[in-house]
Amino acid sequence: MGIDHLGYRAKKVFLILGAPSPSHLELGKQLAHKLNISIIPINEVLTDELLTNSSLAQRIKNRLELGEILPNTLVLDLLKSKLAASKPETFLLLGYPRTIGQIKLLKSDRMFKESSIIGINFMPENPPYYSKELPKNVKLILEQHQEVCDYLFEHNHIINVKPDFRLSELVDRIVLSGNID
Repeated sequence: MGIDHLGYRAKKVFLILGAPSPSHLELGKQLAHKLNISIIPINEVLTDELLTNSSLAQRIKNRLELGEILPNTLVLDLLKSKLAASKPETFLLLGYPRTIGQIKLLKSDRMFKESSIIGINFMPENPPYYSKELPKNVKLILEQHQEVCDYLFEHNHIINVKPDFRLSELVDRIVLSGNID
């Protein structure tokens, strides 16, 4: 059962995609500032929620104490709770979705059903998805990332960014494409 937030609907959602990296938060902040939109890092949303005594925080704590992965629906409920509080029309989401199941759940939810969801893919030109040197869990994360990118590409909702990009060029691409007002 999802959370309904009295008709709030997001208009545009930008997703920072790529292998997990501390530089994505800094990049996301810079991009959000340049585009004059909110940034919502999912890890900060989770941390902030865990500091409360809400029923959602308790559901999350129970799962984590059992060593379980948080279900996609629970993470989406957390995101929706955060968005309902601030009601941004356009925002940049960092760290979510990470799997094809999460992107499909996000796209099917009433809060996002009519949203324009645009992925910004920050990946090296030759990603090491199948390198034998990578640990199995890292390979899995990279493969899941690629599935999300492929899904967004199939629906014409992705901007691929080369490693040597300039932030001003990315902002120009977003503005010129009509993805931001």
